[in-house]
Amino acid sequence: MRSTRSQRLPALASPVFRTFLGAAFVGNIGGWMSATAQGWLVLGLTDSAAALGLTSAAGSVPTLFLSLLAGVLADRLDRRRILVGGQLAGGAVAALLAALTTSGRVEYWQVIVLAFLAGYATAIAGPAIQAIVTTLVPRADIGNAVALNSAQFNLSRILGPMAAGIAIAAGGLAVAFWVNAIALFFVAIVLARLQLPPASAMRAVESSMWSNLVDGFRFVHADRMVAVLLVLTIVPGLFLLNYLPLLPLYARDILGIGAEGLGVLTAAIGIGALSGALGVAVLRPGGGSGMLAIGGLSVGSLALVVFGVSTALPISL
Repeated sequence: MRSTRSQRLPALASPVFRTFLGAAFVGNIGGWMSATAQGWLVLGLTDSAAALGLTSAAGSVPTLFLSLLAGVLADRLDRRRILVGGQLAGGAVAALLAALTTSGRVEYWQVIVLAFLAGYATAIAGPAIQAIVTTLVPRADIGNAVALNSAQFNLSRILGPMAAGIAIAAGGLAVAFWVNAIALFFVAIVLARLQLPPASAMRAVESSMWSNLVDGFRFVHADRMVAVLLVLTIVPGLFLLNYLPLLPLYARDILGIGAEGLGVLTAAIGIGALSGALGVAVLRPGGGSGMLAIGGLSVGSLALVVFGVSTALPISL
C-alpha cells in the first residue's frame, strides 16, 4: 500500500507534508463550520440581506488590502511564525465569538468587528500557507502536493457546513464557533512543532519591502500568462462568488430548508468543486487549458443565473 501510495500520490511520501495536510484539514473544517454558523447568526440577529453582505465584506476587506503586503512578508520572515501567529489570532477571535454566542449577549456590531479581525489574521497568514506547501515536498511532487491540498480544502468544504447545519438545528449555534477555535489552536500547536525546511527566499531582505512589492507588479506585467490567470481569478471573485453570503437567506426564506438545509446547500458547493477538480485531474493529467478555464467560468455563470431564480431544492443544489 505504501508503494502504491508513493507512486500515485508521491507528495504523501513526505511525513512533514502529511502532518501539514492533516492539520490544514482540521483547521478548514472548523473554518467552514464557523462561516456557516456566522451567516445563520447574522440572519437571526438582523433579518437583513444587506447585513449578510456587510459581514462578508468586513471579513474580506483585510484580504483586499493586505494580501500583497502579506506576500512580501512571507518571503522575508519566518513563515512558520507567521502561520502560528495567524492561527492563534484566529483562534482567539473564534473563542471570543463563541463565548459571546454562548452567553446570549452577542450583538451584530460585535460580529462585524470579529469578522474583520478574523479576516485580518487570514490575510496575513494566507500567502505563507500557500507558499509553504511547495517547500514540503521535492520539486517534482509540487503539483501533486498542490492537488492534494486543494482536495482536502474542498472535502472540508463538504463536511464542515454539514456538521454546522446539524449543530445549529440541534440548538448548538455556538458549538460551531467553539469547534473552530479549538481547531485553530490545534493547528497552531502542530505547525509550531513541525520540522520545516529553512526558507530560501531570505535574499529578498536585501532590498526594501517596497522594492519587493514593485517587483511583484513588474513580474505580472512582464508575463502575459500570469496576468491572464490573475484576471481569471479576479473576475469570478467579483461577479460569480458573491452569492455565498446570501445562502442563509435562500435556505430560510426561498427554499424553506432551515439550518440543516443550509449546511447541505453549502456542502453542495464543495461537492461540485471536489468532483470538478478530480475530473480535471483524470481527463487532463498534464494540466488545464485556457479553453477549460473559460468553459468552467461559463458553466458557473449559467448555473448562478439558474440558482438565482430557482425555488426547487434539487435544482438549487
